[in-house]
Amino acid sequence: MESPASQQQKVSLDDKEFVSGVNQRTPDSFRKLYSSLDKPLIRFSNKYLNCTPDAEDVVHDVFIQFWQSKYTFTDIKSIRSFLFTATKNRSLNYLKRRRRVVNNIAFLEFEAADDRPSNFFDLNYEIKALFDTSLGQLPAECKKIMNSFIEGLNSLEIAIRYKLAPSTVRAQKRRGIELVRTFFNRRLSSQLFSRY
Repeated sequence: MESPASQQQKVSLDDKEFVSGVNQRTPDSFRKLYSSLDKPLIRFSNKYLNCTPDAEDVVHDVFIQFWQSKYTFTDIKSIRSFLFTATKNRSLNYLKRRRRVVNNIAFLEFEAADDRPSNFFDLNYEIKALFDTSLGQLPAECKKIMNSFIEGLNSLEIAIRYKLAPSTVRAQKRRGIELVRTFFNRRLSSQLFSRY
């Protein structure tokens, strides 16, 4: 039977090997890190966002950022600290962007109501029409996944429905959101300038 001291050495030796694997960005170490921390990080992000799919996207992005970074770590504690801090920062940035969009829409509604007859244009109708148009321009796979999210399905349900990996679903959702956002930015800015 092993003594507690020798067990401690094995654990710290495993930790050093694991940290070394993480620092070298080996796929096996990354898989272990992701599978051990993804759920706690999603719960942590969800405390800020109150939306599990958004929290999943944030954590997914944090892990991608982590994988692509050149940071090295001395122990597991510093890796966890980095990931939780990055998740917090990315969640807060996500909230800032969402607030900005809401503020822009509120401003547009205010501007639309000012000095115009009430039936001049219905902002909600125009935004809905723009959104539907932007969805129609998405690539087929991306459109299918975005429509499923609109139906209220989460990443796992969509993955099961279309026999895809959940990470593929999240990546397609992120791609769809970026394409819709780009479409909206171009169309809204051109419409605003054409009205004034």
